Amino acid sequence: MDLRALLERVRSLLWGRRRELPLLESTALTPAPLDVAPLDFGTAEVAVTAPEPAKERKEHDFTYHYLRGDVASAAMKILSRLENLSNYKSDDDRAERLRVLEQLWGCDFLLFDREIGERMKGGDRWTTVSATQEEHAELSWPVDFAVASFAPKMSYSEEAEKTDLLSLMRLRSISMREARGRVTRVAKRMLHVSIAQVAEGGWWDTADTVVGLTGDRWVRIAAGHNSSAAASYNNWVDRAVRSMVPSILTARYEWHVALGTIKGGPRVLLPTNPTQCLKLFKNRDVGDGKSRREKLRHWVEEHWRDKEEVGLAYVCAHLRGHTKFTWAGFDCELFPSAFDLEKCEEFKKQAAEWRSRRSHNQSVRVHLKKREQV
Repeated sequence: MDLRALLERVRSLLWGRRRELPLLESTALTPAPLDVAPLDFGTAEVAVTAPEPAKERKEHDFTYHYLRGDVASAAMKILSRLENLSNYKSDDDRAERLRVLEQLWGCDFLLFDREIGERMKGGDRWTTVSATQEEHAELSWPVDFAVASFAPKMSYSEEAEKTDLLSLMRLRSISMREARGRVTRVAKRMLHVSIAQVAEGGWWDTADTVVGLTGDRWVRIAAGHNSSAAASYNNWVDRAVRSMVPSILTARYEWHVALGTIKGGPRVLLPTNPTQCLKLFKNRDVGDGKSRREKLRHWVEEHWRDKEEVGLAYVCAHLRGHTKFTWAGFDCELFPSAFDLEKCEEFKKQAAEWRSRRSHNQSVRVHLKKREQV
């Protein structure tokens, strides 16, 4: 091999070794490895905040709002007619008709309106009573009960036929002594029936009679009446009295509220119950000189009270609160049911008996040993 060939061989070897060396031979220029684990994009979980559920909008209960308006409207429709009575045109029997009107004037008339009555939900606190037509009058004797309704006319006056009539009826039980000279025959159960009808224009008419319970019918027994000549009227009286019997029976177990506009005059009576009356008349007027409404009559639950002079004392369930108030322009009075009043008195007697039998060991003192300090 000549010298030229040898030099080419050495040069090729040197260049070949040079290509095998790393491009960056200095460790000072080599970046230091990061101590971070590689990301696994396939398994990484991304935290997503779920949107807050929209709050349910609580709709306002307008039950009592609409009921207040309907009650006020129904009561005003009746009372406005009674406020605007005109003078009776006939002078022949004016005194007699005024006498019957006076018998009705001071009454509280239960409104005979099925739709409003069902919405008012009458009742007491302790029972649920649903009287039927088969229950007899003796269950609620003696009777003094009045109703008001817009019913078919009982008379045939031309003026009465022009408009709907407000009918007022009062049933009052009478004794044998009171019926003497007023009836053609006597019955075990007798009622004096007073009736009035009032038109929108101020016209009014009245009538009264005496009926007795004979068999399963209320029959007119008043002197001077010919039952055969007025069979339709007799049937009307029988149906009217029988229709009032269920209300008479349930009245003992229902709270009522009376609404009036005429001082000392007739009022409209509506059924209610211990809970509903507090809600219905929540917007009653604040009394003169008062900063807040006085509480209506309500039941106070039985509880225990700690008194310094007596110690732990038991307080029985009892009725408390006011019964008279003004609301929507009406002078109102709240009547607890007769059954609730009886229960209230019964609870008071039971509580008094319990207190009298209770032995109070007020002289006994408890002595505790002091724990020794360790």
